[in-house]
Amino acid sequence: MDQVAADIGTEVTVLWGEDPNSTKPGVERHRQVGIRATVAPAPYVQEVRDSYRKS
Repeated sequence: MDQVAADIGTEVTVLWGEDPNSTKPGVERHRQVGIRATVAPAPYVQEVRDSYRKS
């Protein structure tokens, strides 16, 4: 992953959906779409990030 895209606050586009040229038998015809998102820390709540056990 490009480190610049991983910085909190960076706007990114996530490509969503199976490859339209997939040869998998269970994949119906469709198109992929770009979903806009902003990189945020996880968990989203500051208290949870700070107080939960690190693993």
